[in-house]
Amino acid sequence: MFNEEGGASWPGSVSIGGTLTLTGDLYYSNIKDTTNYADQPVMQFKPGNANGCGVIIGGGALTVVGGGESASNFTNSEKNTTSLPAVTSESLYLTSDESIFFATGCQDSYDTLVGLSKSRSFYPSETGTGSLGTSNYRWGNSYVVDLNASGTVNAKEI
Repeated sequence: MFNEEGGASWPGSVSIGGTLTLTGDLYYSNIKDTTNYADQPVMQFKPGNANGCGVIIGGGALTVVGGGESASNFTNSEKNTTSLPAVTSESLYLTSDESIFFATGCQDSYDTLVGLSKSRSFYPSETGTGSLGTSNYRWGNSYVVDLNASGTVNAKEI
């Protein structure tokens, strides 16, 4: 149903086959908050250039993005064994049934790939590649139970 401002709303569910073209932002209208934050779009599109446009996703509160069934399982109190985040928290959760991967340099292919496994291991795509921090941007503190190192360890740099 179309409104006077040129927008449209459909109560209930909408089934779309084919391509959907949006020419504005996407809002969720069931927000009960009457403050300024109630007008936050769920998805915004920013003008771009030949490379594409900008996309901003967020509802102003809890945002969960997941692979597989992980996002719905994460927020399902019957399946989640830990305390659920408050819906009003302004937190972002990336969830996955398996691993989460971060890829950079993807213009033609990817240059860098690191993963976070479901066993909580953070690892590079190849042994001996990548660094934690740089010579100019170092981590402040590291807390580890066991430190296993190979190669040269410079005590002056520790």
